[in-house]
Amino acid sequence: MTRLLFVALLGLAAAASLLAPQWSRAQSLAGYYHDLVTRLRGPTTVQAAGSTVVLPADVFNTGLGTANAPTLLLSAGDDALVLATSGCRDSPAPLAACRLAAPLQPAGSAVAEYIVRIAPSARNVVVVGLTATADGVDAQPENNESFAVIAVVRRVALQARLLSRTTFPDGNQSVLVRIENTGPSDTQELRVDWQVSPGSLPVSAQCSVIGTGRCPGNTQLGRLDPGASLVYSFAFPPFTAQTPNMGLMLSATTSDASETGNGNTLSLSWSDPISSDGFE
Repeated sequence: MTRLLFVALLGLAAAASLLAPQWSRAQSLAGYYHDLVTRLRGPTTVQAAGSTVVLPADVFNTGLGTANAPTLLLSAGDDALVLATSGCRDSPAPLAACRLAAPLQPAGSAVAEYIVRIAPSARNVVVVGLTATADGVDAQPENNESFAVIAVVRRVALQARLLSRTTFPDGNQSVLVRIENTGPSDTQELRVDWQVSPGSLPVSAQCSVIGTGRCPGNTQLGRLDPGASLVYSFAFPPFTAQTPNMGLMLSATTSDASETGNGNTLSLSWSDPISSDGFE
């Protein structure tokens, strides 16, 4: 008798394990569980690294239970930074976790927006993910996530301009030139070339960085983040009777980004205006 009872209990346990998924589904259909579904909408056009985009985020409750305290979480690693949100309880705070202001009733939906800045150093594509959570049990957690793929290119605006030209009491001259990247992307393959006239004039140049960047060298190219600058100091000798005129032509180019505008070149010329005898 005891053996028969043990066998019967084993049979009931096996039946319960087989019926567990169906029982969970039945509870879901009966309204015990919610079912959140997300949709993240990214831009359909190519974006410049460093630019700002708006990502609408939709969330739907397709279950029969209420989703309490629904929250949307945006994740993109180091490729994007949340600047602000709308449609969230704490909007427009720059929070990756967007807590909706009200529960989602069955068949309910809500829309939030993420204002995101793409990293200036982003390359090729940026993948942004959205995950929805809520208090309670989700009937199908596999549809809580969605992704947006943003195609990215690099665009820079290089500006070269004269800061100052100074003549010292001994006749030596200094020319300061500033090269600025007004963005929106960065460049890590910056080249700066210059030529002086006459070509045999002995000229030395020193480069310094304002902001985040790197001066070009003999073995490596330069780097310049948006808003950063390179300042070149050129040391010219005094005028002479043989050299009453001087000039400088400088250009800044990049090989890893497209350039906007035409301010990346600078052409300067100056002379001894009084007697052309080598003394200004």
